[in-house]
Amino acid sequence: MYADWSSLTLQLQCLGSATQSVLAKLPHDDGKQVVSAVVKTVAANLGITVPSDAKPSTLNTEQEVNWCMEVICHGLCLPLTDHEVIRDSVNIYCEWLSALLPNPKVCVPKPVLEDANFYAQKIITQLNHLFIPRKGEEEHLLNTMTDKNAKGRNTAQDTIHRQAVVCHRVLRRVQELAHQSQIMERETWEALLSFLLAINDALLSPPAVKDDIGDQLCERVLGVLFEIWLIACVKSFPSPTLWKTFREMCMNWRHRTGLVTQWTRVNLALTSRLLAFLYGPKFPILNIPKEDMDLVPEDMTNECVAQAWYRFLNSLGNPVELSKPISVSNTQQFKEYALKSYGVVDPTYHPCLASLPNIFLKAMKGVSAIVDAYLGLYNELHVGGYEEAVDSDAVCPANPLVPTPPASRKNIILGLAAQAHSHMSSIPARAQSRTSKESVPKTPVSREPSAVLREMARTPLMRERSDYAKSKSEGAKNSRDSIVKTGIERVSLGRAISVDGNNEGLPRAGQIMSMSRSTSANSGPASTPAAGGSSSASTQSLVNPTIMIATVTGTLSDQQNLSPSPLRPSCNSILHLFGLWLFEASFIGTDLSRGGGSPRGNRNCADFPNQMGGSRPSSLSAGSSSLTAESVDLPPGLLPERFESGRAEALGALCRIFCSKRTGEEILPVYLARFYLAVQHGLAVGPDKVVSECLASILLNSSNLLRIDLDGVNVLAPSLVTALETVLPEREVKLTANYINKADLRRAAIHLLQSLLTLPLHFSNMPIKELLPTGERPAVHNFNQLKPRLVNLLINALQVEVEAGNTQMLLGCLMLTVQDSAALEEAELRQNDRYSDNSARNSIGIFHAASDTGSHMSDHTSVSADLGSQHGGTSLTEHSGLDSTFDTATDSAHALFVRATYLVCHRLISSWKSDLSTSLAALEMLSGLARINIPEQDALECKRAVKWLCDYIVTQCSRPPQAHSKDLHSSIVAAFQACVTWLVHHPYLLGDKECLSTVVEVAELGISGSKSQQKASNPPVMKEEKVLNPASRRVRDAAENLLSVVMEQVGYFPSLSGSESLSSLLDESTLLLQCNSWGGEQVTNRTAVQAFRYFVIDQTVVLGVLEESLGNSQDPQPTVTSIIRCPSNKAVWTLQLRHLPRHKSGQVQRMANPGRPLAMADLGARKDSKPCFFPDSIEKIPLCAADRSIPAVESIAGDETAAMELDRLARLMEQQSILEKELSHKIEEEDSYSVEFECSPPEPCSEFQTARLILSHLGFLSIPALRGAIDSPVPRLVALDNENPQFVQDIENLDRLSPRTYDTIHAYYVRSGQSSVTDILANSCSGDLSVLYLEMLAALGWPVNVATHPGWTGDMNSSWKQTNEERSEPPSPLVSGPGPVRFDGSSAILYWADVSSELAIVVPSGAHQDSRPCSSQGSANIGQDNISTHSSSSHDTGKDADESEDRGPVSLSLDLDREGFTRRKVGRTHQPPDLRHRVIIDHKVAVVWLESLEDAAVFPASDLNNYCLVIFVHPLATGLLRIKLSGITGKMSLATPLVDGMVVSRRALGPLVRQTALNMCRRRRLDQDSYQPPHVRRKLKIQDLVQKYRSHMTESEFFAHLFISPKF
Repeated sequence: MYADWSSLTLQLQCLGSATQSVLAKLPHDDGKQVVSAVVKTVAANLGITVPSDAKPSTLNTEQEVNWCMEVICHGLCLPLTDHEVIRDSVNIYCEWLSALLPNPKVCVPKPVLEDANFYAQKIITQLNHLFIPRKGEEEHLLNTMTDKNAKGRNTAQDTIHRQAVVCHRVLRRVQELAHQSQIMERETWEALLSFLLAINDALLSPPAVKDDIGDQLCERVLGVLFEIWLIACVKSFPSPTLWKTFREMCMNWRHRTGLVTQWTRVNLALTSRLLAFLYGPKFPILNIPKEDMDLVPEDMTNECVAQAWYRFLNSLGNPVELSKPISVSNTQQFKEYALKSYGVVDPTYHPCLASLPNIFLKAMKGVSAIVDAYLGLYNELHVGGYEEAVDSDAVCPANPLVPTPPASRKNIILGLAAQAHSHMSSIPARAQSRTSKESVPKTPVSREPSAVLREMARTPLMRERSDYAKSKSEGAKNSRDSIVKTGIERVSLGRAISVDGNNEGLPRAGQIMSMSRSTSANSGPASTPAAGGSSSASTQSLVNPTIMIATVTGTLSDQQNLSPSPLRPSCNSILHLFGLWLFEASFIGTDLSRGGGSPRGNRNCADFPNQMGGSRPSSLSAGSSSLTAESVDLPPGLLPERFESGRAEALGALCRIFCSKRTGEEILPVYLARFYLAVQHGLAVGPDKVVSECLASILLNSSNLLRIDLDGVNVLAPSLVTALETVLPEREVKLTANYINKADLRRAAIHLLQSLLTLPLHFSNMPIKELLPTGERPAVHNFNQLKPRLVNLLINALQVEVEAGNTQMLLGCLMLTVQDSAALEEAELRQNDRYSDNSARNSIGIFHAASDTGSHMSDHTSVSADLGSQHGGTSLTEHSGLDSTFDTATDSAHALFVRATYLVCHRLISSWKSDLSTSLAALEMLSGLARINIPEQDALECKRAVKWLCDYIVTQCSRPPQAHSKDLHSSIVAAFQACVTWLVHHPYLLGDKECLSTVVEVAELGISGSKSQQKASNPPVMKEEKVLNPASRRVRDAAENLLSVVMEQVGYFPSLSGSESLSSLLDESTLLLQCNSWGGEQVTNRTAVQAFRYFVIDQTVVLGVLEESLGNSQDPQPTVTSIIRCPSNKAVWTLQLRHLPRHKSGQVQRMANPGRPLAMADLGARKDSKPCFFPDSIEKIPLCAADRSIPAVESIAGDETAAMELDRLARLMEQQSILEKELSHKIEEEDSYSVEFECSPPEPCSEFQTARLILSHLGFLSIPALRGAIDSPVPRLVALDNENPQFVQDIENLDRLSPRTYDTIHAYYVRSGQSSVTDILANSCSGDLSVLYLEMLAALGWPVNVATHPGWTGDMNSSWKQTNEERSEPPSPLVSGPGPVRFDGSSAILYWADVSSELAIVVPSGAHQDSRPCSSQGSANIGQDNISTHSSSSHDTGKDADESEDRGPVSLSLDLDREGFTRRKVGRTHQPPDLRHRVIIDHKVAVVWLESLEDAAVFPASDLNNYCLVIFVHPLATGLLRIKLSGITGKMSLATPLVDGMVVSRRALGPLVRQTALNMCRRRRLDQDSYQPPHVRRKLKIQDLVQKYRSHMTESEFFAHLFISPKF
């Protein structure tokens, strides 16, 4: 850097002898007497103690002043025991120096006032004697301090303390001059800086000794030196000679801890100012303490800041040399000490060098802090660093006065000021990217790992010195050329700021400015502000005050939000500056450090001060020079292993640099090769599996290492797996440093693990190349060999993990592994069966047509009911075995399924039941496992899983009352939901009596709160005798849902209607049109409803009965068509009353009437006899008293009405008697056979009152069923009044209440650099979207037509329509277009459903998004949801938070008002309803495809909608996909199986994204206190129908009502 400039080091070291007074020639006592007399007289007029006593000086001529100064100079050289003389001499000079201040003291001599700069230079030079240690005296004092004599020890300490006091006095005066003086000339500044360098060198260059004057003043003199040097940079920029001297002397003080402390303080202060104008105000602020920030004058120009920053940064030389005791002790003072001391055989054995490991650590902390500042990281990796590094004794002036620089500065400093700032602020990001290409050497970067390996052969570690010399010269030339090429910045920063204006100077300083433009050419504008304000939040964050981080301490945040600033420079730029030091430090103690470098590299170390003129890329080759073996035996405390903390810090900084790579950014292969070597050596694991500081630092800082598209990074996979095996499977991780946070270490290891899991199946048998070929066959030579190790690692880690967040991440990883393996095996099976899977893989094909007729249940597992192939049970060891040797069977999807199921169920009951988040994650994983289609299904394992789920529910319900809480009940509800999923996807389980009994018992437990039979030996308790006491209402509702699914859906889902609807698609109008009595006239809904009879059974089932026979009925049997609307669905049944089964009805012979047989010719005699009812003898029996006791009926008539009735009855009897007599007489008169009276069978009845029949057969026409009870005033059977005009609307509203939950996924495609809502929505119309994006959409659901779709469409107005509404309208064809815009919800969507959930996948487009209201309508914080975010889009309306808080707690009733559901059936002829009073029960999830991952920070989610979760998907160059999650923070903010940072395959992406979205929505519902499940909402609506339309009738009126046919 300063090769062509001379140094003042020798002159300043001899400054004391060169400025001796003439009195030194006299005897010591004589000189002392003269000094004492003169100094005492002059000091008496100073007014030190009483300022008012100060008198004008009597020294009026220059000769007088010069003579006195000779005397005072000698006084400063006196022994320290003459403290009073020295003190007075110091006071005199300090007062005289006030001549340079705006208000000089009155005691200052006139000649000094007239030529203040001249005399100040002489005074400052002479004050050097005060700080120079006295030969022999200081050694005597130190020996006295170690003496056992307390009196002598105290005297020595007092002497040193008094010297320190007067030194502080001088330093304070010097600080005042630097801050306040406005007349100091350049020569005075140079004298002042030379003085500070000389005193620092005199005090600090000798080997440090405890409690000596250098030890006491170290921090103080260094602080003053750095502070005044910075002020001089503004007022009189130091010459290159002074800079070179400063650098050389600093290298002589490197054994002092205070030097590194001050060096770090100044560098961070300058870095803070540098970043502010390099990257603008949006770059994260480096928030450092105010006293440190005050070190840099406010009026320092931008160019001056850049020049000072670079020079101060290199003032220590190569900080890695602090790890080399030979280099540090290679000074004259250390050698003299070694020659004089009998116990020290080599300078490296001096005791003060024992602190080198700590000094090296502090230096690497400083470098790491600057690196983090350039990255814009809010570094929470470590704590407690800055307070440890900064000493409280380092005093800085509170209010320094910084005057305006003199006019002479204009010719010295090439002003940048506002011009540079305006240039930087006006440069577009893309222009900056183009400019960066000129300042960064262009080296081709290959995507193949072999390119990195080929570059390894040319790495600086292997280069010879001749290569370095060549690169050095070329680099210097390129560096100078880069300044000329930077056309944007007109003012060159590459020039040295010198007195004579010479342009020779720092070749790299100009590139400091270019770092603000050194973004990747492929990356988009990084400074684009977020439309939703998310950018401002991220860019205005404060960086940790010092980033003076301890090696690997501290805590990682839960979300791993150590995200670098989007305005950061490129990785290459940072490595150009700091790569030399960091790489060299990362190899300390390795084989490469001891013998892998150049054999002539030692000379490079000695010539390091002259190497700084080269450019940074070429200077990287100099790093190999320092990686050579030390020839001297070092003390045990200075072995390379002792510097591991600093090495770990360097490795951590390197990892953070490389992990901050942007999307599309390229890093030079030379850097990648060396980085991989450093990481590989840092990941080395010892025989005892002890985690070293280097290994921990790499793990903590490399979470993103495998998911940022680093070229060839997969070569580190075997080393990473080996390192993870020392951390994750261990219950107690063995650490070399106790300050490492084990939970954070495990979390970082899990992040790396989730990036490794997909590699074996993705790359399969692809070989893994070695970094440095050894000639031996590696233990792992392809990716397939890593799979069993990764599976073992994952299983074992899950067994020992105790932290909730880590456990959920591992569960997500386990689900990914099983899902990916099952998908791969299914694809291979199809391929083996010659099944063409092109149509499934080519997702574009699904966008050509959409029809709800071809829908099916996605992810539905078709399994056999045959239980004969059950496998035997296995133990936990067999399921989760720790053996590292596996055959192919244990790697199969079936084996993983069995191990995962067993392990998760076991730990769920034993360890995770008390933690809600972990329990939910485990239950979500079990639900996901149930959905996976595995051909070799293990029925016994599935049965065991259901049994464990039931046991979990029983265990949770059986906990003591004080343990019952909302979280506990949420876990029970989730377990019921998981049980439903298992039974629906494995219906054969209900064929097992034991499994069926277990499920039904658990449902009973949830509904009633207890089982009917606690033990098999106990008699069962009847339902009527049980007291209903469920754990909570939510638990009861979940148990009812389970029972309903078991009875209605298991084995029958999906039905013939498809997965789109659980209910029948028929309604009253459709059925009425099929009746025999329909004459072809138009039937309205009201007419159709009036043709039915409506009854409500137990206030839960609406029974609509149509007594008309349908047109397809052939037999005149009693037929009834009923529409059954219950909480779970709507069903339509046609029932017939048949006396014989249908298959036997055809066997009955029905012949025509044969007539009577003909009469015989011989008619017999007819014997007439009178019929009688009693024997003839009855008349002969006399009556007794008892017979007369029964009175005549006429005599007991009580009133006139009864008498009239009796009289009417008597007349009827008399008339009947007359008719019978007439008929008998007529028959007697006829002699022939009467044919007209022949009997014939009646015609079969074709009209029946079937409503009465079916209700009677169901047992609801009993008197008790028609009467209310005490506990239920509403009877079991209630007739509804369907004549009410509003009844039709309410019935339709009931049908539009879905029996399933319904949610929406909005899919967005974001091109690189996009942050505008308009641009993002417009992408859906593009035809050049990524095929992987379209493939993901195809995997999320199947296409349906909105016009005919009977399920959820993402919009309340078009969902759950009745089929008759669309009868006259042909289905609207899907909108055609080049992109997925056709699925924007206007004509088609992508849809998925299972037995309990509906999911609409919508691709929003600008036009349709603005034309229809969203389902949530902005009322996200009303009633159920506590989210207080509001969408700012034009179509969102809703209440604010204050209005929502006014609502009281929701009771057990419908959350919607009565008009709410009457308005749901709108959209074609009515205006959209007012949804402000609606409760949100559908949640939205955004799935965002990012071309550039950096755009996730500026994605305008709040401007698009209120999303409970945003899933970012970013494609990697390897074909894998990286996941990033963003959502509302809270207890329910994390849902599995997808985890933030996970890397997934294309096969598993769709199911995992869908499951994560569904699970997140379920968690949001569990977190809502007033949420009501769908079946409960339908049940409450039915109760509302009873209250509104119940026909209040007596029993007789009800029976009479049944005999009256409805009119229509």
